[in-house]
Amino acid sequence: MFSTTNAFTSQRSSNSHPKQTTIGSYAGGLTFRPVLNETANNNSHSDGCGAQWQDDVQIWVLFHSDPHQMWGAIPTSMFERINIRLACCFLAGATWLVLSTLTCAENVIDEHVKVRLVSEQDAIVPNQQFWVGIQFDLQEGWHTYWVNPGDSGQPPRIDWELPGGFQAGPIQWPYPSRLPTPPFADYGYEGQVLLVVPVQPPSGLKEGAVEKMAAHLHYLVCHDVCIPGQKQLDMELPVKNRAVASSDFQAFKATRQHLPKPTPEGWKISATSVGDEFLLRLKIGKLAKDPQFFPLEPEQIENAAPQTTAPMPGGVQLHLKKSTHLLKPISRIKGVVVVSGTAYVVDVRVSQPAGKVPVQSMKN
Repeated sequence: MFSTTNAFTSQRSSNSHPKQTTIGSYAGGLTFRPVLNETANNNSHSDGCGAQWQDDVQIWVLFHSDPHQMWGAIPTSMFERINIRLACCFLAGATWLVLSTLTCAENVIDEHVKVRLVSEQDAIVPNQQFWVGIQFDLQEGWHTYWVNPGDSGQPPRIDWELPGGFQAGPIQWPYPSRLPTPPFADYGYEGQVLLVVPVQPPSGLKEGAVEKMAAHLHYLVCHDVCIPGQKQLDMELPVKNRAVASSDFQAFKATRQHLPKPTPEGWKISATSVGDEFLLRLKIGKLAKDPQFFPLEPEQIENAAPQTTAPMPGGVQLHLKKSTHLLKPISRIKGVVVVSGTAYVVDVRVSQPAGKVPVQSMKN
């Protein structure tokens, strides 16, 4: 299975990391005001909490109560994506303490996503690994993010509070969907998704005891605007000498069908750097229909670029356009490739040939 620890990045909203969003002016003269390019749309709206925003918002910018004393509207053309991300992190950190005390926006995010801490089984068996997960139930049109969020966003993060001797493993990430927001694209989830985590309990638990687990969840959901949130989710499970499936067992079973698997024996995957492309060769014994590659590392490929294919003996070749932010050759390409609805882990060396490889490509 595919797992990793996650670091955050953000771009869509410059207040992507505070607990709350969609706000107006508060103490200290700080205001979040949305702007689009060099001018703001005059079609403003309210969230019912005293907050206002404008249509077609792409960038949220921190202003002083007197905008002329701080910054004016910042056109997106002035920044490369990486610079916007750095600005987002700076602004988020500066305003986190103010925003974390606001409860109204917490109610706003609850309208768009429900989150639960669930267990695959009904009890804890001493010294026997079990699985828990964070289930997101997103309102139609809203999404959250994969471990590599793409051109914008922030992946969910869990800070665990566990009983003594318990250890939680890393999140196991189901493969995502590509979420285009031209000229960018993100990687994430719509509808319902379960992020599963293995937990190892100690051996010395007493049967009949009840153990409490807490997950401090940090997450971001987006539609036309992005709303960060955080929740503390609690769960209690009894200690028994035998456990049975919980009412959420089927959700765990379905999620495992979408977790990336090791590549089958006999498959050969290789990668070559040619001009402004990476050629990912999937020698899998058949001509795969519409394979998709999701990069684990950011800023390696252009996320919004079409991934084109070309048939080759025993498989298919996938063309991946290099990111314009890729400053030097990479030695390996890592990610997930989805073939016929099944995801596989990719971690291959990138060869750097001296000559060009002539390939005729066709769009998926």
